[in-house]
Amino acid sequence: MDDTLKKQRVLLNKQFRLKVSEAFSSVLPITIIVLILSIVCAVQIGPLVMFLTGAVLLVVGMGVFTLGVDMSMLPMGEGIGEQLAMSKKLWLVALISFFMGVIITIAEPDLTVLANQVASIPNMVIILTVALGVGVFMVAAVMRIFFHIPLSRLLIVFYALVFILSLFVPKEFLAVAFDSGGVTTGPITVPFILSLCLGLASTRGGKSAQDDSFGMVALCSVGPILMVMVLGIMYDPGEAFHEVVKPIDVQTTQDVVREFLYGLPKYFAERLFRDEIFCRPSTASLLSLCIPSPPLLSYSRLLPSTQSAGKRCLLPLCRCRR
Repeated sequence: MDDTLKKQRVLLNKQFRLKVSEAFSSVLPITIIVLILSIVCAVQIGPLVMFLTGAVLLVVGMGVFTLGVDMSMLPMGEGIGEQLAMSKKLWLVALISFFMGVIITIAEPDLTVLANQVASIPNMVIILTVALGVGVFMVAAVMRIFFHIPLSRLLIVFYALVFILSLFVPKEFLAVAFDSGGVTTGPITVPFILSLCLGLASTRGGKSAQDDSFGMVALCSVGPILMVMVLGIMYDPGEAFHEVVKPIDVQTTQDVVREFLYGLPKYFAERLFRDEIFCRPSTASLLSLCIPSPPLLSYSRLLPSTQSAGKRCLLPLCRCRR
């Protein structure tokens, strides 16, 4: 038991170091560019130190996040997709797909950034509008897999509708509408949607199973665009002015640490409030209607299975398919 636990910890640490190195290689180029620009443009030392500190925290955070995605979100998405594919109640499958699309989008951090940039509309209005768009078109993407509808036809129809609506949308909303489509390419939405689609297509089978495994993100990207366009036609934002963010005035390294220590609890509280909906009993109850026997997730991609049948894995919150 102890040897098995030690091996799994060694493999987990190895995977974590790999994820951190991948995050470092992704963050390093933009960090170098910003450093060069700070020299050319003579940026104050305070904001530069804040940026470098944030870059270090970003590398660690991305490493932890991508490790969590591999261990939890991908197996969960595939498991839910497999169970949805075996359900014979299409209305229930559509309801679950819509619900999952909405709550995943609400938890997307990219959506918060977008909402903060649109000063004329309350943040929650933008967030709910985009979330509803993703939910509706996630249902369309799931139905496409069930009925084997060619992706090209749906994209032609929906994007034709986008271009027609763009003729009636106020110009203030047009750019925001197309930018909102990028929310579905965020770090939370993409892994779950892709794994859900893969689980659905692999379980349904058929000649088009390989083609059906992709395209869900493309369809879900149309939803926010259409919904924000409809919002622009119906909603009167009034006048608003965007407040320019002033750089934080820091003089010493203690000021840098103080600013981050002051900001971290606020951001943690924001993420906990957003992600709380995933842990509510109502969410689990709704999923249990479609998934009578929850899929037993296995982290075989990350760690080798070293247990006998019927025994729990040594990793917390992990149960094996055996």
